[in-house]
Amino acid sequence: MKKIFVLLQLIVLLSGCVGNNRNLQEKLLDNKINEGLKSGIRYDSVLLGLRLGDSLKMINEKLRVLVEKKDLNINSSGQYEYTYSFSGPGNSVVEAQATLKQNYYGDRLYQLTLRVTSTDPSISFPPVLELSLLDNYTKKYGDDYISSNTKIKEYNNYKDYCWIKGNRMTELKLTTGAVLVIFTDLITQKFLDSQAKSGRKTNPE
Repeated sequence: MKKIFVLLQLIVLLSGCVGNNRNLQEKLLDNKINEGLKSGIRYDSVLLGLRLGDSLKMINEKLRVLVEKKDLNINSSGQYEYTYSFSGPGNSVVEAQATLKQNYYGDRLYQLTLRVTSTDPSISFPPVLELSLLDNYTKKYGDDYISSNTKIKEYNNYKDYCWIKGNRMTELKLTTGAVLVIFTDLITQKFLDSQAKSGRKTNPE
């Protein structure tokens, strides 16, 4: 009975540590977001000439041209698909495929999500692919990223990563079978969050 009581105390203690660590990570992220927004600097470039804040009409025209130039394909599900390679750890070359998902608010692009996979068996496991992407984005954005425990149970003990630069947040997130690369305009996202908290309806697309 005494052993069970001690075990229960240990579980409660560990749960408290995890909760405190999560709170610290959330506070750090909030501080970085506020710093980025207070800078007043906009970083809107995301991928292949697409930019946060572009109108729906402008994005559709850019996507049309990219398909015409064969920089993008349209897959059997009607999604835009991007096949590319990037420099991984130790100057390795990683072959990857990504499908694109655009989110708009007020006719303006505020979020672009890439769902990235790889056919290379040595890195196809999402946490391994994520480390290759982490290496690549660290070369672009630096190592001033924030890491947090992933919420995907099957990848327990692995991390998600986030960079904040001005109004732009770039995230690497594990999801089942893939890694998400998410570019978000924090100005719009913060507005949408405040509207949701106040109970007001918004209609992001």
